[in-house]
Amino acid sequence: MTTHEITWKYILNQLVKHQNLTDTEVAWAMDHIMTGQTEQPILASFLTALHSKGETPEELGALAAGMIAKAETVDINPHAVDIVGTGGDQQNTVNISTMAALVIAGTGATVVKHGNRASTSKSGSADVLEALGIRLDMPIPAVAECARETGITFLFAMTFHPAMRHVGPTRRLLGIPTAFN
Repeated sequence: MTTHEITWKYILNQLVKHQNLTDTEVAWAMDHIMTGQTEQPILASFLTALHSKGETPEELGALAAGMIAKAETVDINPHAVDIVGTGGDQQNTVNISTMAALVIAGTGATVVKHGNRASTSKSGSADVLEALGIRLDMPIPAVAECARETGITFLFAMTFHPAMRHVGPTRRLLGIPTAFN
């Protein structure tokens, strides 16, 4: 049970002291971030301090829950293989997760590839697929239909995680790995 008022000042002070955040504190932060209520300097401080302290599995789980709560949904085979890349590895490595998705789909498995445009590398999965002529702007029902008909589909981050528009510019500006990688 939280016995203190949750504010950005409180959260940032906890992180600077290398104290872990509770699920309630992370949920509060994610609600403010995902709804655009957090100014860029505060968001940058939060992401940097959390990274510096080191994210716990519990904190990452609460962050993921906050993202999922704001995500769009799609009706796809529940046994589909979900592939995402590392995103922002800052090593300019080849986009292997997209290649892996194609190989796995070739085995007959239904594959869902999550992805976005490049942030710190030369090509994100969206860039690769777009260069191959794949439409990124498909309506959500068409994304599900694609999975049913072809065994593979792409969930473009901008479509399925619209609340992340509040985070993207700060992540690019920071240029360091964050909990959102």
